[in-house]
Amino acid sequence: MTGATAHRDDIADRSPAPLSPVQARMWFLHQLRPNSPEYNLQLALRIRGPLHRGALINAIGLVIARHEPLRTQFLTDERGVPQQDTLPTWQAPIRTHRPDNAPSDVDALARAVVQDEVNRPFDLTAAPPLRVRLVQLGTDDHVLTLTLHHILIDGWSIGLLAEELALSYRALTRGTPLRLPELTIGYRDYARWSDRLDTSGVDFWRRELAGVQELELPADRAGHGVGAELITCRRVLAASTAGGLAATARECGSSLFAVGLAGYLTLLHRYGGQRDFAVGMPVANRTQSRLQPLIGCFLNTICVRARIDPRQRVSDLVRQTGDALARSLAYQHVPFEQVVRGTGAQRGNDRNPLFSAFCSALDAAPPTFDLDGLDTELIVADYPRARFDLNATFALAADPATIQLEFSAALFDLDTAERIADQLIRILDWFAAGIDQQLDEVPILGTVERSDLLEMINGDAR
Repeated sequence: MTGATAHRDDIADRSPAPLSPVQARMWFLHQLRPNSPEYNLQLALRIRGPLHRGALINAIGLVIARHEPLRTQFLTDERGVPQQDTLPTWQAPIRTHRPDNAPSDVDALARAVVQDEVNRPFDLTAAPPLRVRLVQLGTDDHVLTLTLHHILIDGWSIGLLAEELALSYRALTRGTPLRLPELTIGYRDYARWSDRLDTSGVDFWRRELAGVQELELPADRAGHGVGAELITCRRVLAASTAGGLAATARECGSSLFAVGLAGYLTLLHRYGGQRDFAVGMPVANRTQSRLQPLIGCFLNTICVRARIDPRQRVSDLVRQTGDALARSLAYQHVPFEQVVRGTGAQRGNDRNPLFSAFCSALDAAPPTFDLDGLDTELIVADYPRARFDLNATFALAADPATIQLEFSAALFDLDTAERIADQLIRILDWFAAGIDQQLDEVPILGTVERSDLLEMINGDAR
């Protein structure tokens, strides 16, 4: 089958390889909280129709054989340094079963299966951290879960996993050749190279982040939020707001995400009055074309610095944010750990040394799973543990446009989280209405909040 093999004839070194920088970070975080599922990723599908179970299981085996990380286990050498060891062959444990009795609520059972799998932690010192579960819910009705630790895979890879699994299944059921792009390198090659990458970009980050202040979040209490339970607030933007934000992006010559990010920075500024701080952001870090067809964890984290003058106009902040974003993206290849060391940031065990607020853009379409004659539905689990104190995800180009804010329950109460989410919507409404307003004119309080505030002020005056 063309492109189905993972091994390159020119690669003879099968010895354990070092971890890539992002894998080393994942390993470190796992040692802090070994029983936490916070870094589990998942592809979960509801499949309705006459599924060929044998072909599906064999298709999973083909994808595992093609991609090194899916056959990789982790160990430590005699000095205690973690390494990755890719097995020549490996068959993932696949749990296949069906309920003893017909469930009264099949949809609820499907969701429960998905949630149960994503909530189970992995032992990184055992077999490759990948497990598969296939549950028959009824006649021609199945739920499939592939759950992996983030040390193996990133969000980009989830899309590749879905695509190649579907292609492999169709080739097996049709009896046709499987045609996939050739993999010219493997993930272990990348991990070895990462130690020798050009690190001159650290100088950029040292200049970019010099003197940046630590952001104070509008939390209900102090403490460490990472690893705690998660509060999720999702909001759907009005169509008029989504259209207005797109117009603002065009007028400012910026991306739609830069507009949303500028709104988020305004919210953080308005709460604490801080004018100089940074937020974190994930990047795919696959600027080399030969990395793009690989399943693996290439994800990196960058910082975007905010310098806010409350008297500046919305248009000024949007353009400024777009410029800061472009500068940071130009140096996305510098591993975040090198940025931390290079800037001399003080770090705690589970507290990010450069930012406490995170943001990301959800601009890619959900992974598709095209199986001949079968109806497939992507199921997204609720991730119960916080990876950051505060995280905002923007899907402003989607229909409908949405934002999702995730709060650590160790720091925020539900009422506070809901209020902050509503206030971000008000700011985005304002940004959509026009670009000439000053930032200090942007309202964040709703009618009830303003009334409560006035009542409190008047009460104090009496």
